[in-house]
Amino acid sequence: PCAARSMRAVIARASGNKTKAILLMLATVFLFSAMDATAKALSQQIGTVPTIWARYLGQTLLVIILVSPRLKTVMRTRYPKLQLARSVFLMCATIMFFFAISNMGLAEASAIMSTNPLFITIGAAFFLGEIPTVRTLIGGAIVISAAFYEMAIHRN
Repeated sequence: PCAARSMRAVIARASGNKTKAILLMLATVFLFSAMDATAKALSQQIGTVPTIWARYLGQTLLVIILVSPRLKTVMRTRYPKLQLARSVFLMCATIMFFFAISNMGLAEASAIMSTNPLFITIGAAFFLGEIPTVRTLIGGAIVISAAFYEMAIHRN
């Protein structure tokens, strides 16, 4: 409960403040990077499957602690199939990513992951009917070219 209150307080203070929101995003990028590095190190030490198990056990315990005061409210959804599909997609993506980084460098994996906005744009157009702007397409091209450049550097 105390951790949940402090997390809500951080998010509430960031609401409406672009600088704080940017700092939260930078912290998020750092935490994802730390998780990736930890996953790679653990995969080499104990194997990929136990690493995945530990990640999801830790996440489950943390979420239970954070949402336990509001569990009934949080568990209600009008779209249970969509929520389940999202959970399955996230778990599959995590499993594949953890197996990938156990066989390649983090820099290469991160370069490949930087193509994610392109796939989000394509998915948004296909599934949600969102039409990408010229600016979005140019940004996507820049990200893709940077990712391929990064992969080329690490290959040589």
